[in-house]
Amino acid sequence: MADLSRWAYLCLFCCFLLLVSSTGGVVAAPATDVSAGSPASIASEPTFFQQSTQNNTTQQKNPDTVNDDGDLQRVQSHLQSQLLGKLNTGVIHLDQGEYERARAVLGDEYSEEYDKYVDVLGETTGGDGEGGPGDGSADAFNQAQENQRKLASTVDTFQETQEQYQDARQAGNEERARELAREINQLATETNTTSRQLRDNYQVIGTTTGTDVSTEIRVISTITQNVTESRAEIVEREFVKTRLQIASSPAELNGSFSDPLFITGSLRTQTNESLANRPITLYFGQRSIQTTTSSTGTFALSYRPRLIRVNTSNVSAQFTPESESQYLGTNTTAEVTLRETTAEVRSQTSPGSLSYAARLNTSGVLRTTNSSVSGIPLALSVGGQRIGTTTTVSDGSFRFTSRLPASVSTGNQSLRITSAQSGRAISVSPTDSQVRIISTPTELEMSAAQAGTRSLTVTGTLRTDSGTPVSGQPVQLRHQGELITRTLTAPNGSYTTTISLPSSVEPGDTVAVSARYVAPDSNLNDSRATVSTTLAQIGSDETSQTDSNTGTGSPLTTARNVVAFLGGIAILGVIAVAGRYRRRQEEQQESTPQAEAPNETPTASSTTQNNALLATADSHLDQGNTDLAVITAYKQLRQELAARHSLSETHSLTHWELYQLCTDIDDIDDLDSEAMRSVTETYEQAAYSPHAVTAAGAQSSLATVRAFLQSDKDTLSDT
Repeated sequence: MADLSRWAYLCLFCCFLLLVSSTGGVVAAPATDVSAGSPASIASEPTFFQQSTQNNTTQQKNPDTVNDDGDLQRVQSHLQSQLLGKLNTGVIHLDQGEYERARAVLGDEYSEEYDKYVDVLGETTGGDGEGGPGDGSADAFNQAQENQRKLASTVDTFQETQEQYQDARQAGNEERARELAREINQLATETNTTSRQLRDNYQVIGTTTGTDVSTEIRVISTITQNVTESRAEIVEREFVKTRLQIASSPAELNGSFSDPLFITGSLRTQTNESLANRPITLYFGQRSIQTTTSSTGTFALSYRPRLIRVNTSNVSAQFTPESESQYLGTNTTAEVTLRETTAEVRSQTSPGSLSYAARLNTSGVLRTTNSSVSGIPLALSVGGQRIGTTTTVSDGSFRFTSRLPASVSTGNQSLRITSAQSGRAISVSPTDSQVRIISTPTELEMSAAQAGTRSLTVTGTLRTDSGTPVSGQPVQLRHQGELITRTLTAPNGSYTTTISLPSSVEPGDTVAVSARYVAPDSNLNDSRATVSTTLAQIGSDETSQTDSNTGTGSPLTTARNVVAFLGGIAILGVIAVAGRYRRRQEEQQESTPQAEAPNETPTASSTTQNNALLATADSHLDQGNTDLAVITAYKQLRQELAARHSLSETHSLTHWELYQLCTDIDDIDDLDSEAMRSVTETYEQAAYSPHAVTAAGAQSSLATVRAFLQSDKDTLSDT
């Protein structure tokens, strides 16, 4: 996509020239040949598409200048034709084997026109390009761009690999030829998948735009068929096909934790030859179990389901040979029925009372009727607020060592231990007890230093009476009882912000500013502090200017002033557009997680980075930039999700696609899922809505992300 910021700076430079001309004289405008840039002078691209409606010859208008329904409809038609033309040109290049050109034609220019199309479509249909009414064609155009570029790359790689395969065969390198043949087999599978998706995209485009896309679909099908036939010939030459079977009876595949499933099967060639000592992977949802075939090519194992969803309806078995193996991989599926087993929490210790930041030590064991249960994530909540998670160990025991947050109200509260997940093969029967929450006095300190004629930089700390820092709590700053702003305390209990005083305050006045901590639903008592300071004279509010031209101003001077004023307005508008675009680009970059090693253990440096990101988010929030604070925190959440659940290629996912992917993961519990939804909704408002996130909304999102990062979420696996 063309860089809008370059356009903005060009306009800014032009506005600068306008201002210069307004103060230095009138510059004659050169004559312009308008015909050189007219639509008629641009060579049209070849097209297969046939529009079902007659094309009128009304000159297309700039999308930025239209303001009525008729104009918008014509612009929509023009942009639609541009997108169709580029897709069509890409198909032509694909058919001719020009894969680089096929990708290039669907690059930045296509993306730019697509963005305009979505904007116009939103005005004409009430859609927004995000799944609203009339957005079917927008989604299809977007997906067609991605899938057609992917198809071009995959077919290109397929043909290059095929050439390498032929070279290896001619050189007599059988091992290398077989490795390349396996790559060819995989690339052909990817080609078929992408081709099917692309044909579906064209079908939607044809239906929603009234365009005949049969030729394009036929070309794509032909390309795919050629790949499939080449693959079949190579696979037949290089590999021995295999057959994997699950032989268990329906009764053996009906089980629970207390009544394990019994899974048996075999791996053979198509000629019934047994394959011994071969790895077999069984998949229950996203849970996997490894086993190996015996000397007779059979396998058998019992399985106690723990964390897989109880509504899981099938088990898949897969054989994946080594790359140099002569055998071809295979898979199969069988139906299963899972029954829920209830386990009880037997708590051994429980505190009688708690106050802010006190460590809550609670331990116990999780058991079914016949045995203890290991590997089950449990959640601890006080007063309905989750404050910690842990996982049962090999003997079913567990221990919580959480600290009480400020958000739990005083008085008698329920302390509950239950499963951190729901709908799983192990259902946890919760246990409840009572705990008394005691209020804690707080002490608020503050100081102020003059930052400007009518502004002060206020700093301070919020601690308990015993000196414990209080983090993440709102502090109000007031002048003469009127609220000026709110700020949040940092992890060390400190706060810093700059406030502006009313215009009635003059240099030399002594002003009193107060800080208040008021949290009626907290277990922390209110506190306040006041500081007084006398404002010094710092320059003046107005700067005098000397000009050789005096008097009320000649007509030329007046004209110059008007031009200068309009130029200034233009500059402000350009800066606003460029700033908005730059901010959107930065937000998109910040929402893209960095790739991390899926099994890497967090190190001191990664922990420091996490703290730095959240500290940056806190800093943005302290400065009143709630949107950037939420976006920065959301970036950390994406990185944590990718690392914690070994997710790859998340940079290409939208925020809602990432959310949907994570909710399908077994390790994600219901409360975490709800927390992710809340943060994702707030991020969407921060990144895309013209309305800024409220301070309370930003505070809540940062607190949610911080709690998620601190939670104990060890990767679990069934045995």
